[in-house]
Amino acid sequence: MKRSRALTLASRLASVLAPRPAPLDPRPFALTFTAGVGGIHLLATLPGAAACTALSLPALLPWRGRWLWSGFALGLLLSVWHAQQWLASRWPEAQQGEQREITGRIASLPSQDGIAQHFLFEPDAALAENRDLPQRIRAGWYRSEVQPQAGECWRLQLRLRAPRGSLNPGGFDYEAWLYRQNVGAAATVHSGIRCGAAPAASVLRLRAAIRSRFEHWLPGEPGRGLVEALTIGDQSELGDADWDIFRLTGTSHLVAVSGFNIAIVAAVVYFPLRALWSLAPMLCLWLPAQRAGAIGAALVAAGYAAI
Repeated sequence: MKRSRALTLASRLASVLAPRPAPLDPRPFALTFTAGVGGIHLLATLPGAAACTALSLPALLPWRGRWLWSGFALGLLLSVWHAQQWLASRWPEAQQGEQREITGRIASLPSQDGIAQHFLFEPDAALAENRDLPQRIRAGWYRSEVQPQAGECWRLQLRLRAPRGSLNPGGFDYEAWLYRQNVGAAATVHSGIRCGAAPAASVLRLRAAIRSRFEHWLPGEPGRGLVEALTIGDQSELGDADWDIFRLTGTSHLVAVSGFNIAIVAAVVYFPLRALWSLAPMLCLWLPAQRAGAIGAALVAAGYAAI
């Protein structure tokens, strides 16, 4: 009995002292995953089921590079699946020019382009009549005196067409932009009526309210478009001349609200908040100033990213 207990104790001690396998480093996996995603964007057409199966099989075999190949296969398969989902939701070429009366909501800040207003329109998915429609439609309303507002419910008479763009070398890839915006159809508005007010509280309504304030505070100012682009990400007021200046000065990345912009906003909040928090010893006993500054900066940065 004593011998068995001693053996049991020795086995437990050996299991505790035995070297454990080192955890897998996720960074190489992330790199191969990114390579799988990027590889799809280099192809002219999406790979078929046979090609995807062949590329995925090495991830199931027991070999040394299985972990890295699994990341590549996962990135590739997810990209193909996402692209196929979007292609399946596109408005079909066979129904080019078909007119439909669709109920939905304005899902973006309307922009004025000469004689037309452009906005993203989201059909109401709860209605059976909208089941065969894409999730988003890029709509243009020409020569209209009506001013649709972000978030409003509208019943629009639309002439639908498949999204397409020019393939001019060096030019703007309009179809790729529609893909990134999850837009499955383009349309021209013939008529429309409001079917409900916009939600009282939403991020889109907040963005619309901020833009309205800028229009009131900076009427006719040439820099208003830049202010709106940096604060709410609305680039509709920026013209070709503005983009030429950004390209020549290498500052185009600043206009697109990126991680760099969000980091600046977080830093502007963090350092003053940490300093002010340090002035109150009772607050510091409850929560350290560094942590209070980090929490405040994270909340403000999240709000800025949302709008």
